Amino acid sequence: RDLSESGGLDLWVSDGTAQGTVVLTALVPGRTGNVGSLTAAGDRLFFSLADVDRGEELWVSDGTAEGTAFVKDIYPGPGGSEPSRHSFPVATDDSVFFGATDPEHGDELWVSDGTAEGTQLLCEVVPGTGGSNPEHFRVAGSHLFFTAQTLEHGRQLWSVPIDVSPAAEFALTPEGCSRARTVELDASGSSTPEGTAI
Repeated sequence: RDLSESGGLDLWVSDGTAQGTVVLTALVPGRTGNVGSLTAAGDRLFFSLADVDRGEELWVSDGTAEGTAFVKDIYPGPGGSEPSRHSFPVATDDSVFFGATDPEHGDELWVSDGTAEGTQLLCEVVPGTGGSNPEHFRVAGSHLFFTAQTLEHGRQLWSVPIDVSPAAEFALTPEGCSRARTVELDASGSSTPEGTAI
């Protein structure tokens, strides 16, 4: 990434030579911010980028200008779903897990395979528009672990089973998410369950 005349930090690709070092996002029409939340999944790179029509949303690149594309307008209109304001996304071989906001569910956990059809809500911890502000994403074995905020329990560790095999199809319902464990908060107002790395 580098600062360019487009007015922000751009996504670049390089083969290690000057001739093979090119910018991929400088020509995105109406872009209004920096490239952020870079996360590799297999041979592709997911990232967030904002433009005037859609706000900040999820993008994907295969390292070519032709293969660098907007994924889905999760929050329709210029407001944007703002995936970069969460912890860094986490990826399996071909999918990325991230926090995003939409008008119906608020701020919750999403998954994307790089297509609009394969970008969907994975877990609704807090029903309705309030959202749970998911953070600290980690894949361990066949589960995705993350923290989420609820009025009843505060910020706690949650998990959802996932298929980490290549070309996995995610057809999970919010009922697949579960609170991993209740922990008592210390004087600082936060706590990490023993033996759990977040």
